[in-house]
Amino acid sequence: MICPACGAPIDPKHRFDESYTCPYCGTQTYFGSQKALAVDSSSAQGDSLRDSAALAQVLSRFSVGQTGQIRIGGQWKHYSVTGRLMYEYSGGYWNEWYLDVEGSGYWLQEDEGLYVLFFEHEVSEAYMKALQEYYAVMKEYLELAEAGADILFAGRPMPVLMDGMSTWLSLDMGWAQLVGYEGMLPFTPPDRPRKVLYTDGASTDGHYYSLEIEEDGTDASINEGYPLEFEDIRTSDENASARAGQQVAR
Repeated sequence: MICPACGAPIDPKHRFDESYTCPYCGTQTYFGSQKALAVDSSSAQGDSLRDSAALAQVLSRFSVGQTGQIRIGGQWKHYSVTGRLMYEYSGGYWNEWYLDVEGSGYWLQEDEGLYVLFFEHEVSEAYMKALQEYYAVMKEYLELAEAGADILFAGRPMPVLMDGMSTWLSLDMGWAQLVGYEGMLPFTPPDRPRKVLYTDGASTDGHYYSLEIEEDGTDASINEGYPLEFEDIRTSDENASARAGQQVAR
């Protein structure tokens, strides 16, 4: 299979891939149920995400195409990095790397040398009322904070948004914007920068949660996971890992 724009090879080898960004020309290709190609013709527009695909160069241990091992539940498993999202927020940038871990998909959130491994859940209709009530309150609080009000966001009780979810408290929240992506991803990314209201939190039993609500409040996803130590990840480029570790230690 080749890129329909420039002819470079495309290898949709992961069963959950829905889109692929050509590393040579930046064209976005979508895979349907039959792996049919549909090129996004809007890539020529100047304010599209892929046209700003020169993602900010943030020091990282990871890169698309990299392989290695990751410790999950005490067991070492092989992984490959298939794609990346980059978000911009008030504190700078964070990366979300999509990993194929022996046939299962995970998101690895990386922010200033801290790692959290997540698997994603959609917020079902049964919990949408609670989600929208939370969104309305938090949106108002964020507007007040932007206007100068002194509002504490950490430590707030958070709504239960899926079956089996632990009681959790907020650690951080705010607005973030998806500013770029690359590689193969398990969804079709937007063509324009996407703004989300995010909330990161944790439960007393050690679970971490990351909630992202679309700017209009109509859709959301929640990621459930746990933190990883630097030593829980072995990359194929050990020199890059060492450099990242030295930078984190400064």
